[in-house]
Amino acid sequence: ARLEVWILFQELAKRVKAVEPAGPDRFLRSNFAGGINHVPVTENRAVVGIVSRKDFENYVNITRVLQAGGDDPVLVRDIMTAPVFTYHENIHIEAAAQAMIDNVIHAIVITDEKQELEGIVTITDILKYVANRDRYSGL
Repeated sequence: ARLEVWILFQELAKRVKAVEPAGPDRFLRSNFAGGINHVPVTENRAVVGIVSRKDFENYVNITRVLQAGGDDPVLVRDIMTAPVFTYHENIHIEAAAQAMIDNVIHAIVITDEKQELEGIVTITDILKYVANRDRYSGL
């Protein structure tokens, strides 16, 4: 099971793009436009939050209504969910899935022993794993 998770994380790590809390929302826009649905937020390499596409869209829509063209920039920290739900990189895929169910979340940020970003696992990733389990079982 650890090899299965390692292969999954290696693939996911290629896609993860983190942003800084003080960064402008345009970095979120570019990630979401690229098909990414969850963006980890890091500060000095430590994970401090996460922004989902839904969080971003809700915030932007509400902000547009309230500000109606205001000049204040929207920062990542204004949108992110914190504290973020994280797991160590050695978590079993079944435990990650159960944590998502128990906590009604769609993504888990994966960190190393220093609590630095390693990757992210989403519900879609777990579904892909389940659908392709036979491909991984012989490794």
